[in-house]
Amino acid sequence: MPRFLLATLLLLCAVLIVAEVRYRGAPVVPRDGDARTFSAERARDAIDPIARTPHPTGTPALTAARARATERLRAAGYQP
Repeated sequence: MPRFLLATLLLLCAVLIVAEVRYRGAPVVPRDGDARTFSAERARDAIDPIARTPHPTGTPALTAARARATERLRAAGYQP
């Protein structure tokens, strides 16, 4: 029984190591990195002002959040 347990643990460790190496995430792009590449830090900077306060449907807060999002899209060259 101890040999079976040891073999099982070794197999489990091997599977975990392979999974860690194979499914490692993409490298983090810093805020000042290439503008053509997605950066979670830049995304957070864009989302924080909108997500800071609730903006229920039909309220002035929703209108303000929509205006901020529209302005960011226009600044990036999109026509919403």
